[in-house]
Amino acid sequence: MAQCRGRSGLAFLGWLLAVAPTLAETVAVAPGISVTRRSYDAPLNEMPFFGFGVKTAQQVAADQAFVASVETSAGREAGFRRALQLAGQALPGNDLASAARRYNQAYLLNPAAPEVYHGFAIIAVARFRDAAYAEELFAIAARLKPGDPAILADQARLLLTLGRPAEALPLLETVVRDPQAGAMHWSNLGFAYAQTGQKARACDALAQARSKSPPAGLQNDLAGLAKLAAC
Repeated sequence: MAQCRGRSGLAFLGWLLAVAPTLAETVAVAPGISVTRRSYDAPLNEMPFFGFGVKTAQQVAADQAFVASVETSAGREAGFRRALQLAGQALPGNDLASAARRYNQAYLLNPAAPEVYHGFAIIAVARFRDAAYAEELFAIAARLKPGDPAILADQARLLLTLGRPAEALPLLETVVRDPQAGAMHWSNLGFAYAQTGQKARACDALAQARSKSPPAGLQNDLAGLAKLAAC
């Protein structure tokens, strides 16, 4: 589990994860959805929800012009999907600033979409090392789109990173029911089993991971899992 990569291609392990304050202000960001107010040392459009900063009149006008342009060209839904696509293309290269800008565009177009909260969770942990905020946003995404393998996979990886394998385990068991589940998903499930004392199941998961044509970058993880579970 050394890399702990999600479908986004981002590594969560290795980050020094921040612990958020227990009490914080919450803000409504969409009908029926409230999140903790968070801001970081970054431009507004590179923080989740624009960092809840006060926008200038020019920035507000630019947002309105962007939405209007999308609506009169591709349409709001197509523009939303395109923003998500561009965000996803930025993640494998670790271009988190560009990804965040695209997720904010997606937020302007569809503020209640689960993909927005999933994306912002990735930005929170990968760029700003804010594990508590990422956990909050993953939970919202999972509530908005129950059982989604991509959301659950990244949510589980964060829980593994935080040393909470028992909580990650049922999420990963759901993930591997997806026919698209790959070697990394089975590897992480194996670690969750091993870390909860279920070594036989960990070895079964390891065998599944090895059968999924694991990439070279995963081999150290698989060797570590084999050692941990005594396979």
